[in-house]
Amino acid sequence: MKKHSLSFWPVQNLKHNIFLIFILVLGFFLRSYKLSSLPPGLTWDEAGIGYNAYSIFKTAKDEHGIFMPLTFKSFGDYKPGLYIYLTVPFVAILGLTEVAVRLPSVIAGTLAILGIYLLANSLRLRTSNKFGLLAALILAICPWHIHFSRGAWEVNVYVTFLLFAVYFFIKSLNNIKYFVPWVLLSASSILIYQGAKMLTPLIFLSLFTIYFPQLKKTLPNWLAPKINRVILVLTGLLLSILLFQNLTGPAGNRLTRLSIFGYKPELQGNKLFHNQAQLTFKMIGSRYLYHFSPEVLFYQGSVITDRGNLPKQGMLYITDAFLLLLGFTALVKLKNKKSKTLIFLLLFLSPIPASLTLAEFSTFRALFMVVPLSIITALGLDYLFKKINKIILLPILAFIVLNSILTLNIYFNHSFEDLAPQFNYGYKQAFEQINLTEEADKIVFTDVYGQPYIYYLFYNQFDPATYQAINSYIDQGVDVGKVDRVGDKIEFHQFGNGDIFSRPNTWFVGSIGNIKDDFDPSDERVQHFSEIKILNSEPVFRLVKTKE
Repeated sequence: MKKHSLSFWPVQNLKHNIFLIFILVLGFFLRSYKLSSLPPGLTWDEAGIGYNAYSIFKTAKDEHGIFMPLTFKSFGDYKPGLYIYLTVPFVAILGLTEVAVRLPSVIAGTLAILGIYLLANSLRLRTSNKFGLLAALILAICPWHIHFSRGAWEVNVYVTFLLFAVYFFIKSLNNIKYFVPWVLLSASSILIYQGAKMLTPLIFLSLFTIYFPQLKKTLPNWLAPKINRVILVLTGLLLSILLFQNLTGPAGNRLTRLSIFGYKPELQGNKLFHNQAQLTFKMIGSRYLYHFSPEVLFYQGSVITDRGNLPKQGMLYITDAFLLLLGFTALVKLKNKKSKTLIFLLLFLSPIPASLTLAEFSTFRALFMVVPLSIITALGLDYLFKKINKIILLPILAFIVLNSILTLNIYFNHSFEDLAPQFNYGYKQAFEQINLTEEADKIVFTDVYGQPYIYYLFYNQFDPATYQAINSYIDQGVDVGKVDRVGDKIEFHQFGNGDIFSRPNTWFVGSIGNIKDDFDPSDERVQHFSEIKILNSEPVFRLVKTKE
């Protein structure tokens, strides 16, 4: 077995490296352009990640006063903690901002482009390393991957960790120096994302099976150095503690609530044809197959509207359908059986965690699909270059480039109205309006959309030590809790028109259900009235300030 040193950058000619650097710069640009405003607003999870990173930076404790936890209680959903710790240095340098919270994902998404370049070449699907450039370019401009690299999504960092872990595993079969990076990245993937507890073991079980003859010869060399054995033991202990925390007690509630196996409705009719096992199998099967639907992948996106879908388009380019068809044909014909099997397994294993949840479809839980899909698309593009006459090739390539530009233009310049509601647009604008005016005795903020307190903490950069001392978190059962006040200044609850004039010198921030259309802003008791809208749609929030 070779024991040469690690080489993280490919040793190629200057022209090759210039192309790779260009692809990486392009990928970073597409993931960082307009980062503070697209997606518009922050999700609750993003705001929670940011404030807990801020709290760790200031006090070494989370918002609940727990010292350096592995899993963060947050809203009661118990987030894996690694993304929060990755965010700490960015918050320390840039402050508590949208950019600071999202930069770890941007960087991880950019590194994934390098990772797929290395993996594609290591699989030896083609004799030339230029094939890796095609795979890298396809991932760099992939709408699915761009979108998830632009938000504070733990799953996006997970995809990068797992991608490099697979690469390092394959390299470690011939070079012992890659063993430690493989182990650490595999463990880190489990520390950053809930779904990793299923997908990471499934993928490495597949790798062990595919490469078993090599693995059997390599294992003694892996375990020979004492440091490798120590790292394995410590990693195993850490993961055991984490898994115990996440599968038992309050932290296990999320698994209970989201798992499809917890859904047990009362069934009517003949139990032979209408039983729990049949219902569960049908639900898993339909969810799994939906991830491969042309509707989802190429032209519409999921019929279910959520923040993981791309407005007015599928998760990939429509032209990818053609390239994938060519790519699958080329993949089937490959003589390299190990690499062929691995790519198929990566593709067909990736949607499994998403298929075992109650949600009918999940673009984020199935995000690892972009890795095998990008490699297969690269095979299709490679086939075009090698097999198609140049006279025919040029217009095909021109159409692919034009479609990519138009699709990215829709996302960056015409998606605000669709994305804004899903990313809770309006909280920042509401607190900016409140902070720009004279101080009131109280603030009453609606909780109709859920967890408004975290936006108050985030956008006011509320002192974490003070908040830990007055934290009024209320446990509401499985996987959720709420905060109904922060000190004596601000309350979070429902209210109506009739409640507003009972409290002078108070800010009221509510939905159209709280401050209804028949509210009279010209009333002499009203000092300020305004609305926050998403373009020409209904107001997200109405703000009222009563006079003293």
